[in-house]
Amino acid sequence: MTIGLFNQTAMLLGAALLSITILVYSMIQNRVSRQQNRLFLAMVLNVLIASVANLIRFYASPYATTSGIANIAVRASQLCYYALHNTLAMIFGIYVTKVNSSWVRMKVWMYYLYVVPCMILEFLILTNPWHEMFFYFDAQMNIHRNFMVLPMYAVSLGYILFALSNLLFHWNAITGKRQMALVFYFGLVFAGMIIQMLNSSIKSELLTEALALIGVMLFIEKEDDRIDLTCGVYNRGAMIADLRNYFRMGQRTQIIGIRLTNDDLILRLAGESSLDTLNRTVTDVLKECCPWYEIYRATPSGFMIINTGTPESAVTLSEKIYVRFLDGIYMPGADTPITATLLRASIPEDMLSVSDVLLMCDASLPEKKQKGIIHGKHLAYLKRNTEIEDALNRGLAERNFKIFYQTVHRSDDLKPFAVKALVRLKDPELGEVMPGEFIPQAERTGQIHPLGCLILEEVCDFIRSGVPARLGLELINVNLSFVQCLQPGFAERITSIVESYQVRPSMLNFEITKPVNKDDYEILNRIIKDLKNRGFLFSMEDFGAGYSNIQSILALDFDVVKVDKSILWAATESEMGRIVLRSSIRMIRDLNRKILVEGVENEEQIKLLKELGADYLQGYYFSRPVSGEQLEANMVSMR
Repeated sequence: MTIGLFNQTAMLLGAALLSITILVYSMIQNRVSRQQNRLFLAMVLNVLIASVANLIRFYASPYATTSGIANIAVRASQLCYYALHNTLAMIFGIYVTKVNSSWVRMKVWMYYLYVVPCMILEFLILTNPWHEMFFYFDAQMNIHRNFMVLPMYAVSLGYILFALSNLLFHWNAITGKRQMALVFYFGLVFAGMIIQMLNSSIKSELLTEALALIGVMLFIEKEDDRIDLTCGVYNRGAMIADLRNYFRMGQRTQIIGIRLTNDDLILRLAGESSLDTLNRTVTDVLKECCPWYEIYRATPSGFMIINTGTPESAVTLSEKIYVRFLDGIYMPGADTPITATLLRASIPEDMLSVSDVLLMCDASLPEKKQKGIIHGKHLAYLKRNTEIEDALNRGLAERNFKIFYQTVHRSDDLKPFAVKALVRLKDPELGEVMPGEFIPQAERTGQIHPLGCLILEEVCDFIRSGVPARLGLELINVNLSFVQCLQPGFAERITSIVESYQVRPSMLNFEITKPVNKDDYEILNRIIKDLKNRGFLFSMEDFGAGYSNIQSILALDFDVVKVDKSILWAATESEMGRIVLRSSIRMIRDLNRKILVEGVENEEQIKLLKELGADYLQGYYFSRPVSGEQLEANMVSMR
């Protein structure tokens, strides 16, 4: 074997082996679902087959003059190489438009126009055995390039320049790593093409293309930072990045949101550590229903599908998914079917920004729309969420929040010993906004942090005024959102505010609802212990409602457990409800926790709670929430 043939063989064999490596890795990683993935694999297969075709030609050539089979193999392999390689640059140009999402701006006729030069050359290449304008063989079966090779290179160069200009024009649509990977591809492929065009004996094109594809695979096709490892679908960060591209490109896009509505019940039945299993169960169904669409895990129990097709296709897909939920989706370990509400919207008709789309994932669902598919005018509640967010911003800037107080009474003598601080928002544009609306919104947007500080400052100022001391109040109960606790330095910030008002920490009892999953217990428990060591008290709010259960009491060091009003009201309506209330109070008592029951509205309930041994009572029977000034006037008049 000559040195030249050896070098050519090494280059082609290297290109083939690199291509096989890329294919195997892509299949193992299951990167075949998106159009971008399939275009990438088409380029890899192109390089692989072209490399193998060249190897066949090289090793069959010495026998081509004496063997008919070898002669056919040489001619066929050379034709295959030219036919495949002619399409590579064209495919790459389309690939670039998919990576930066600029393809959405191209009309159908533009695509047809784009492929025309390649298709004309492809036809001429496939008919080369008759006209030999690209290459021909002499009597010794040596191959010679003809005049059409230069136009073929020129067209390929045109496609590469198109891809390069498209990349530069939409430079900000892709991340830095992807930018560098595509620049690397351009440089390497361009160098290999120029070398081989100048000296056909150096088979550098395929090797440089294979090397460049390795770079593209590592930095573009590899999407580990975009994948939710639990479910194997795209994560929230990937969803936001892709949505920004769609809005930037002005692409008309269909959005389908899937919000699980009974995940709390499922987790109570199967255990809260089963959240990952629940989400995998749902994503498996979604992949089954829409295998060619992009699926995102948008929230811990919410998903999003982005469909760049027609509105009609989105309607069909959303109905298919909803029917699948109606048929019953069951998670291992739970006999109750998973239920979901679907939301369907169009960009830009319904959604004007990424923030609007995120509301589909995060905003609380209206109680009257917990079932079915929400779309069109029924998405108006999302606008309300935007208005609430604006009201929150105004409220924080203009201090439109006001603190009201509701008395808490001992059950033995019914005397008030504490008050519960309740925040209200009176907005100049929306009027009265209830906490049930603005608190979830504040938690979602991060506004809960400044709001929580504002509430604590107002309460501390009320304590410093001396009113609670004059009224004989021992405690002020303040709601605390778990989201606040996640903020770095939370305990120090709370302590700093309290110290600045010269308030004793023992005057403050933080009421907190249970966090969502098991991992949150560890975080919250550390914070509670830290703040209790500083003198603060803690209550568990809404026992018996939502997620709150015995696991919360066992895992967290609460001083008081606050029984939800629904438990009390049920007890006055049926014997079964009375049994539940009695059992709840006995259990909390056995766990050495104080018991506060809210929702007290009549003397019958007071008598019942005294008999059952509740420690503290709160409700409209004693007082409605009032301002600090009114609280003092009311309590003075009661004496």
